Amino acid sequence: MQELMELREESMVEQSDYLGAIKGFFGGSKPEEPKELKRVVEYKYDKWRSHALQAASPILDEVISSTVCALADFYNRVAEDYLEHLKMQIEQQTHTKDEVAAQLSEDERKFQADLDWFDTFQEKLREIERG
Repeated sequence: MQELMELREESMVEQSDYLGAIKGFFGGSKPEEPKELKRVVEYKYDKWRSHALQAASPILDEVISSTVCALADFYNRVAEDYLEHLKMQIEQQTHTKDEVAAQLSEDERKFQADLDWFDTFQEKLREIERG
């Protein structure tokens, strides 16, 4: 804050003589005499702004850089987690498919056994029919 207070402009300006102006308006002519100088201190907004910008820029750049790095790390972790999730989904689907395939193979074996029994049964019926 002290640095901002040092960014001031001091100047000397003539002091306004309101009373003399009123007397002059109502006809009281007054000889021109030297006016008293008054010290005026001004604090310019644009100087404060540029000083604040110079002071804050390195800090803001560091914050932005660390935030970008943190976001990149977060996105990488999310991508890895999503990839892991997809791998688990694929493994589950593959396992389910293998179970169905094993079940179908067992069903096919049972079906083949039933066909063999039926063929054997038909042959025996033919033998009985021939007598």
